[in-house]
Amino acid sequence: MGKIRIKRGVIKHQLLFFILFFLAATSSWAADKRENDKAVTEILQQLQTSNVLQGKFVQHRTLVGIPNALQSSGYFVFWRSHGLYWHLEKPFSHALTYTPDEILFWGEAEKTAQPGRQKSKIQQQTSRILLAIFGGDLSQVQDMFELTWRSTGSSWEIELQPKTYAAKKSIDKVLVKGSRHIDVLTIWAKEGDEMRILFSDVAAVARVPVSYCKYFPEPSSALCHAP
Repeated sequence: MGKIRIKRGVIKHQLLFFILFFLAATSSWAADKRENDKAVTEILQQLQTSNVLQGKFVQHRTLVGIPNALQSSGYFVFWRSHGLYWHLEKPFSHALTYTPDEILFWGEAEKTAQPGRQKSKIQQQTSRILLAIFGGDLSQVQDMFELTWRSTGSSWEIELQPKTYAAKKSIDKVLVKGSRHIDVLTIWAKEGDEMRILFSDVAAVARVPVSYCKYFPEPSSALCHAP
């Protein structure tokens, strides 16, 4: 009987230890989650403070079967709720506007929109991701991607894993890194290609430069008027 009591006592102590350990771990996880949620909220609020942004970008594309990465560069203008004007300058001139509803391609000579052109799946996903990050509105991508946040001090990164069939067909993974604004966007395509965009000189401005207003739908806002 003595041995049975000892074993029962040991089991009770082990069970109590397990319960206390589980409660401590759960409490720590909950605290970490609250801290992470707070950091995410602060990051999104920071991204949402600017209605108009402009900056430069350098894009590196690594294609399967091609030994050297392809590099291009240009500048952009983001206008909240209107879109993102994306102008490639080198190695050739090419411009388009990402909007919440479509991608507008611009003819070089007449500067008129060509909305009917074929868009790749990667281009469509890139459009949604850029608009969501620049605008601080991740609801635009949460239906297609599982988001994982990591933050350290003023730096943050978001990993996007496709969760729908449509997203999984074209994208393997997406990683976004930033501080005050977006710094780097990397997209790994399903077939093995990789696109990496580095942003620089990103700054908030009071108004959309007047000469660029025509590249956005419904440019009648006061933000398009000359100061």
